Amino acid sequence: MAVALHGVRCGLRVPLGRLGIIGGGVLAVCTAICAAGAGWDVHMLIREPSRLRQLRYVLDRQIILHSAELPTCDVVVDAASGQNDSPIRQALKAVRDGGTVLVQNAYAPRVVLSVPLRDVFRRSITLRGSFSYCRADGHDDFRDAIDVLAKGGDWSVLMTRDRFPLSELSQGLAALTTGARHRPFKVLFTSDT
Repeated sequence: MAVALHGVRCGLRVPLGRLGIIGGGVLAVCTAICAAGAGWDVHMLIREPSRLRQLRYVLDRQIILHSAELPTCDVVVDAASGQNDSPIRQALKAVRDGGTVLVQNAYAPRVVLSVPLRDVFRRSITLRGSFSYCRADGHDDFRDAIDVLAKGGDWSVLMTRDRFPLSELSQGLAALTTGARHRPFKVLFTSDT
């Protein structure tokens, strides 16, 4: 949540408008919550059908979910996994000319952007990165993130319900990748004591 708050506060210093988010994981959901709270018209692109169904029931109705592509947006946040350049290509496709693409994920070291930079520059697109969280402009992203989580909602229950004691680290991590009936959205580890 602190990373999402940091991205919305420091990475999106542009007028409010339509904001697209690529991804359906924790960072994407937290970014959607923060952006909607700041007044953005939020649209999320979630390609994984089970994740899309799961999020339909927990996100505020003002956050519009898409499964194929985003409408044209003033800003697009790339909050997806960075194993290839597909998310940033989708973001560049969805952003309007003169818009901004904010990259909130850490791409794997060898990922190369397959879109010619000339096309990005010709369209006057601003590419920005946002990483981690900070204390700036009178805000403490981490402290404020705790406040957002405490206010909660159905989305926060989804992110905090699957807990494992630290002694069951391997089981908790396995639960994230298993094909079992219940795959956690996020796993939290608790103290064994």
